Amino acid sequence: MNFFTKQLKRAFDFKGRASRQEFWLYFLGLLVAFWTACFAIMALTISSCSVVFNDMGAQQGCGWIGVFICMILGWIGLPLLLISAGARRLHDNNKSGWWQLLLFIPPIGVLVLAVLMALPSTRGENRFGLPPNA
Repeated sequence: MNFFTKQLKRAFDFKGRASRQEFWLYFLGLLVAFWTACFAIMALTISSCSVVFNDMGAQQGCGWIGVFICMILGWIGLPLLLISAGARRLHDNNKSGWWQLLLFIPPIGVLVLAVLMALPSTRGENRFGLPPNA
């Protein structure tokens, strides 16, 4: 949990480095938090509509409001929180954060970036600073 809170505090900090463990635990924590929030939002929108409306069609319409909120969180919120962590992870491999633009090449870019994020850290100091655990 310490990795997650440390990364959240640095959500808009593009300087420095992040270890593999730090990045992947943060990534996993964000996914768990996102899906938990989506289930809670869906449950709240559907249950609040079932109290207000007795019509089943209105309840389904409220469910779509929850889906829309989750889509906004997933398409805007998650990438914003992951861009800086991804840049720091790439810095740990002595690569520029601009490599994340590979995500705009859907199948190949995602695979290449996943491999880059999984590579071991460069030892010692590199052009982006000291190792994260130093």
